[in-house]
Amino acid sequence: MSENVWKEQAIQLMALLDQEKRKNAKLVEFMSFTSDDDALELLKTYGHEEAKNGIIRGDWRSFDDACMAAVKYLCDEWDFVFEHVDSDLSTPHTPTGE
Repeated sequence: MSENVWKEQAIQLMALLDQEKRKNAKLVEFMSFTSDDDALELLKTYGHEEAKNGIIRGDWRSFDDACMAAVKYLCDEWDFVFEHVDSDLSTPHTPTGE
């Protein structure tokens, strides 16, 4: 790909991330967790789990608003780290057991 294409994709990605951050900030105001266990339990219902102590790995594109709010809470309040991992998104993102 040409350098201009890469730059355009980077600009689009940054705009999308900014939009997601604003949306998640609003969502967190309405969704409250009382502990890290609450947030981790919500992530677990969607098949996302803590990879190792304090680290959550996943493809951020597969996280819905509730999962993003849980990740934000864990990172902001409990010093968790989110690591983005590219994955195949051909499978729909639904709670496990449904």
